[in-house]
Amino acid sequence: MLGKIHILLFFFIFYFGCTAHLGNLYPHESSEAGIEKIYITKHTWHTGIIFSRKAANSYLAALKDDFPNVN
Repeated sequence: MLGKIHILLFFFIFYFGCTAHLGNLYPHESSEAGIEKIYITKHTWHTGIIFSRKAANSYLAALKDDFPNVN
């Protein structure tokens, strides 16, 4: 009897967990200045971070002294 209750409880949680509203999971599009989209990707063992070159220019300039041979 206890096993049947566990199975029913599992399916109850699974059903309502999978049908939950995910509307607040992602932020709304913003038109504010200074807001940039950043994407996280999976590369087998590694994680990649993708963002626009325009957003990266201020950081890339600061790295010029550390990596002088990179264009």
